[in-house]
Order: sequence, then C-alpha cells, then structure tokens
Amino acid sequence: MNRAVEHLNDAVLDPHLAAIIRKGIGSEVVANAGFYRPGTWRYHYLPRGGGLPDLSQDGLPKPFEGALASPGAEKAAGTLSTASFCTILRNGLAHGGILYLDKDGQTTRSAPVQMFCFVSTKQSQQNGIEGLHFLRVRMKDYRAFLQIWTNWLQASATPSKVPTQLAAAK
Repeated sequence: MNRAVEHLNDAVLDPHLAAIIRKGIGSEVVANAGFYRPGTWRYHYLPRGGGLPDLSQDGLPKPFEGALASPGAEKAAGTLSTASFCTILRNGLAHGGILYLDKDGQTTRSAPVQMFCFVSTKQSQQNGIEGLHFLRVRMKDYRAFLQIWTNWLQASATPSKVPTQLAAAK
C-alpha cells in the first residue's frame, strides 16, 4: 500500500503485479475479493475499555469464543475492507499473534488444533493500543485460502513481466 521503505520495496520487481495487488487490497469489502470465500472467516473486535485479556496466558476468553461462533461474526468478517483483512492476517502472522483453537473454537492444551485465530492490535498515535482484532478460520479453510491466494497472485502476474532473476530461480 505504498508504505514500503526503499530497501524493502519489492514492488519494483514487478510493477504490474504490484499495481494489481494494490487494487485488489484496497478499501473494497473483502467479501468482493477474489481470494475471499464467504462462510469461512469470523471477525470480532474488542475495544480496550477497562483493559485487554492476557491471551498468551489465558488463551481466547470464553465471551469471544461465543462472539466468534455467532452468525454476526461471519457477516462482520465479510464486511472488513480487504486492507483491514490483510493487515490483521499479516500482523497476526508477523508478530506471533495466533491462537490455536480446538474444533469448538476454544483454547485447550490437550485437543488437536482445528482453528486459527489471528490477533492484531488496533493502534493510534494519540491513544496507543485501542483494541484487538480477532480473525478466526478453520485450519482446512485456511489451507484452502492459501491455495486461493496463490492462484489469485499467479493469475494476476503476467509471464512477460516476471523479472529475469526470478524466472531464472524457477
């Protein structure tokens, strides 16, 4: 989104693909994005209010388990902007903000992992952390998302625009 610093700006490797990605990850609702599948994602926002839960010690609090299981959470996920959706996912992955949940969407130490919940903070320069974003998906749906995402990127790239150093690496 044009925020890359010069030494990390890989958009110069393929300006055509960078333009497609900027267009695809904009302010449109994510439900309209080619890489989004309705019914697979759940979203909940927790304003800071009186404090934030200690997710690393306590896992996903019970009230949020219910909130993420509600039909409203499915609708809320689809109404996120694609930029917000991708930012929450990116921040959860980059900063280790991932909760591993069982088949019921609960944090347990003994049950197999069936869902991921990506957690990202909402921050402002004036107030610091304002709240937490929770984006939940079943493991099988996340795997499908990764394939859809890859297909979307591949379909967006044109072979003639692939830089020679990347083509040689294949």
